[in-house]
Amino acid sequence: MKKQQIIQLISTLLLFNPNNLIYESGMRKEAIKKNTRKSNLEYKIDKDEITTEKRINIALEEAALLKKDKTFQIIHSYYKNKNFIIPKYITPKFVRCLIEHESGNDKYAISKVGAKGLGQIMEATWYEVGERNYNKNAFIPEINIRATIKYLCLLDRKISNIPSNWKELADEKKLEIISAAYNGGLRKLKGVGWDVNKMKEETQKYFPYILKESKKFIPSAEIYQSAL
Repeated sequence: MKKQQIIQLISTLLLFNPNNLIYESGMRKEAIKKNTRKSNLEYKIDKDEITTEKRINIALEEAALLKKDKTFQIIHSYYKNKNFIIPKYITPKFVRCLIEHESGNDKYAISKVGAKGLGQIMEATWYEVGERNYNKNAFIPEINIRATIKYLCLLDRKISNIPSNWKELADEKKLEIISAAYNGGLRKLKGVGWDVNKMKEETQKYFPYILKESKKFIPSAEIYQSAL
């Protein structure tokens, strides 16, 4: 069986669009020379090509996770039936790992500062992303996960309009900055010039913890990669 036939077969089994299975990472071929002191992780240096074999492995692992993980099923449903724009690097894997770190997948979790549910959403944030009845709905997984994804997308839109080099950043670096804003606050991050290392220790360790969680889910994929 040819490689393309294998991809077509898997995409059919998973109800994926085969055109979407070939994931475009957006990594550029040319090196970014604006700041040679930055590490390769921060800027797009080479095109991140996912081999056919890796795409198949990611698709199979996502399918396996869908069968056993209720939280991932809910996350996945919002990506299949998009009612709002989700940047490609804010992947289902990233959202699942963030939720695991935020609440331990406990839908009734409440933080010391009053954040609730799987994504540990604060009341003001809840209404900012257009959700209703915080006290009643924050513990409903489907609604809390939707609010979590919408807030991540809102942070992405707000941040992408400010740092002049946002488009040149690698997808993983973008997720690090978005994660820092999610944990430590957008205003505070802006106040330190978008430098995560100048945030409080908890925020500095936040994204590394998410990366650690990522080994549990879809191990063949980087945090910013998906078969969707």
